Amino acid sequence: MSDDLQVTATERALLGDLEVAEVDAWIDHVLMHLVGARLAEVLFRAGRIDAVYGVATTDGRRLSLKVHRSPVDWNARRAAVTAQQVLAETGFPCARPVAGPEAIDARIVSVETLLDAGMPGDAHNQDVRSTIATTLAQQMHILVHRPELVASGRDAPAWCRYQGGPWPTPHDSFFDFRVTPDGWAWLDETATQASQAVLEASVGDEGLAVAHADWYCGNLRFYGAQLVACFDWDLVTDTVAVVAGLTAGFHSHGTTAGDEQAEPADSATPARSKAICAVSALTPGIAKNVVLASLGAPFPKISASGVNSLTTASIASRRLATASISLRPASATRAAAPKPAMPGRFSVPAR
Repeated sequence: MSDDLQVTATERALLGDLEVAEVDAWIDHVLMHLVGARLAEVLFRAGRIDAVYGVATTDGRRLSLKVHRSPVDWNARRAAVTAQQVLAETGFPCARPVAGPEAIDARIVSVETLLDAGMPGDAHNQDVRSTIATTLAQQMHILVHRPELVASGRDAPAWCRYQGGPWPTPHDSFFDFRVTPDGWAWLDETATQASQAVLEASVGDEGLAVAHADWYCGNLRFYGAQLVACFDWDLVTDTVAVVAGLTAGFHSHGTTAGDEQAEPADSATPARSKAICAVSALTPGIAKNVVLASLGAPFPKISASGVNSLTTASIASRRLATASISLRPASATRAAAPKPAMPGRFSVPAR
């Protein structure tokens, strides 16, 4: 352990006024309780909302331990665990839950396998964008077969909420946009109109989908354009078009080439057609949305069954996602590892 290693502000907020050695001792205690093994090494410390630790245990496992910030939505956390289990069983490259969520010393903790394969992706690369789109469609198609997950995703994280207006109660005060600075009333007016447009566009849609609520480059790892890891799971339930629109709004954050969205011309590629085909094939009878094919375009259009194509709807999605783009916490850097054998396709339950 480095002599100059300091406990972070996030750790102090969640664990109290502890020294690094005391934090590590508590992690050791938690691991013994939850997984029956001792702490061998802390591989990394991360997180600005929750405290996340990559750990190696004495029985040879590499795990990710997360201490969740209060208040914790127990139903949402358990639903995310179930979703990861369902997806992992199909070969989808998400971490397998190991233990929790569980309250230990008045702190809510969960443990999952550590995904340290792959590298951050470049969302300005058309093949990476296509992968982001198609894997979003794949997970929606898999999870829609679990009605209890669809129901649980209705109480989505704050950055996915627009039903009560443009600025919901934030998941952390750091992201509170409910107070309007002088000169910015126009943004509130535009965001209100956009939120209403999304609500109106959702009426009459043929179905709902559930998916990762934060499907952006910072939570994904790639080998080339192949997705090999995804983490930091929260669920959102909405129409397919809205879920896709949220991803389109902030998918490039955390990319290796910078957070700026790709230009529209960059999206006019064969990768767009691949994404359209993925949506059409994997979400039949729900909603056809051009937005998946337009990942990276500043204002991708959204079209849903029985609803006119609404550029405004994507503006709302971008507003929800991009208002805090420069403030979003950076995910922990995962070290490269030998390339694992990955299935060419994920198995999907029959309808």
